[in-house]
Amino acid sequence: MIRIIIYLMKLIIALLFALFFSSCRYTNERTITGSGNVRVETRNVTGFKGINVSNALEVEVEQGDAYQVVVEADENLLSHIITRVENGILHIEADSNTFRNIDARKIKVKLPVIVSLEASSASKITSIGTLITEKLLVDASSAAGIDIAVEADELTCNSSSASSVDLKGKALKFKADSSSASEIDADQLLANDVIAVASSAATISAHPILTLDAEASSGGNISYNNTPRNSLKQNADSGGGISKNE
Repeated sequence: MIRIIIYLMKLIIALLFALFFSSCRYTNERTITGSGNVRVETRNVTGFKGINVSNALEVEVEQGDAYQVVVEADENLLSHIITRVENGILHIEADSNTFRNIDARKIKVKLPVIVSLEASSASKITSIGTLITEKLLVDASSAAGIDIAVEADELTCNSSSASSVDLKGKALKFKADSSSASEIDADQLLANDVIAVASSAATISAHPILTLDAEASSGGNISYNNTPRNSLKQNADSGGGISKNE
């Protein structure tokens, strides 16, 4: 019964998002049709420690000694992709939510220190190599996706509104919060101490080593593939579920 409820909630939220993006497609007057001629453009932006991407754009992030932002897109799309730094965050966005026949809309970013990665509105972030940092915030919302390898002392991950996050690597402390039919897949992230909260048909998978504090409600589901050595706390109610993968 719980699985049926979770499935129905995810289906309803997915349909709502489909209707939302469909309405944007018909009401947005700035629909961009790709020229088919892909160009590469280097942007002169520096001094940022985080990335915030939206509007269905794709970002590849890599840790390096110097800053680099390279936009690869259809020629007539380049001027519509905005890259700006505000309060230490590189914002990457487009002045349109709707693209047609686009061959490329990728932005490659290199930076020395990474503290936050945020994706929204069907955008995507992937990592090249492993990102090494003391503290990292990962946030995905509104059908966005984040897929990274990371090594961090403290890793905080939030997902909502049918978004998905895939994490691999290592963390000393890992806090995950997933809601509204979103997903955090972290069973390949080896974490000493894990705090996981899932609600509203969302799912979290984790690999705790020392401790796990799990809370699931309203059709949320948490799974873990290793029994923590020191402490295991579980609290499931309102159709939530917590289980170990066998």
